[in-house]
Amino acid sequence: KTTSSPLNWAGRTIGGSIPASTTAPFFGNAAAQTPTSSADGFQVWARGSLVAGMQVPMRIRFYNSAGFEQLCLFNLSIGSVSQNSPLGPDEYGYLIYDEADTAYPDCPVYDWVEIAPSLGGNGTLIPDLFDQGSGTQEGEALYSSVLKKIQLPFGFRFYGVDYDRITVCVNGFIALGNTSNGEFRNTHLPGGQGPCPMIAAFWDDLVLTDGSGIYQYFDFPGHRFIIQYQGLANGYDGSSEETFQVIFYDPLYHHNGLGEGIIKLQYKIFNNVDVGGSAPSGFSLHGNFCTVGIKDHTNTRGLEYTFNNCYPQAAAPLGNEKALLITTVPVHHQAAHLVVDEVLIHDANNQLPEPGEDFELGLRLSNLGQANASSISASLSCLSPYAWVTAAQSQY
Repeated sequence: KTTSSPLNWAGRTIGGSIPASTTAPFFGNAAAQTPTSSADGFQVWARGSLVAGMQVPMRIRFYNSAGFEQLCLFNLSIGSVSQNSPLGPDEYGYLIYDEADTAYPDCPVYDWVEIAPSLGGNGTLIPDLFDQGSGTQEGEALYSSVLKKIQLPFGFRFYGVDYDRITVCVNGFIALGNTSNGEFRNTHLPGGQGPCPMIAAFWDDLVLTDGSGIYQYFDFPGHRFIIQYQGLANGYDGSSEETFQVIFYDPLYHHNGLGEGIIKLQYKIFNNVDVGGSAPSGFSLHGNFCTVGIKDHTNTRGLEYTFNNCYPQAAAPLGNEKALLITTVPVHHQAAHLVVDEVLIHDANNQLPEPGEDFELGLRLSNLGQANASSISASLSCLSPYAWVTAAQSQY
């Protein structure tokens, strides 16, 4: 239906990242097949928590007194992407921050947490892994064992899916859940080969040599689970050392906007040397250096921080003693939004739950929303058959 009556328009954001004026600016007449500019416009304010590169969805309603009405959607691009802004977000909302992103509160700091026992750490060796390479060719030799399933000490959400275990691969990646895919040929992310979902800390052909190993440690006070690749050798030359960590943070204590798990990658010794070429046997080597990034369970969403020694504009080159933080976009909660900040244990001796013991459990909450929450009641349940709640109600 066409009309010659002057148009009004009213706009808003889909979400709460950019508040817009609720007034209805006047647009005037819109002639057929002719571009038209507005007579006036909205006032818009971008919250300080927005990240350069984000696309903010907007919705506008056109209408007039003659009965014409139409809704249109468009995006606002926030800021300009540079090496001092995080990589992303991807379609789901994940970002990767590096140490150059100093203007953002999620900018990571390299802070190595040694867990290898030979170097004074409290971790334990992940057993049943064996991969000394194939000698004259890349990849694994016959009878190699490059995958090990590990139970997580807490639930971990990744791309909207909850996981209670991971699969650690010698070849520098960790799969969420179970996989039998230990692919050493690294590719682009997302898509390509390798398991889904994946955290590629240093995906390449890596080998275990004398004195090297992969270790695990649950830092109970820090509410984090650490996997450390200690002294592995790059399969390209069999000697260049790779030492790095993947740190999973318990979402109950470490929060982000979408309620997903936070991951930190730390590189103590970083040798990106796999240029490819030909092995002494004449076998063509895969090359492509290493892949660093993430992908989801559908293999369609993810972030590629580096592949084949190429970095996107927002990614600072990796090296020794560098760190990356993988998290999600900030979310503005207009209503009250409660999260657990701390679990408090009170018992007869050591403030630690023990087998066969009754104890009192308290929760300290934080409200991340913009509205107050008053007279809150709480009901507690246990999702494990090994414990049960004897007093399930509490007041705040």
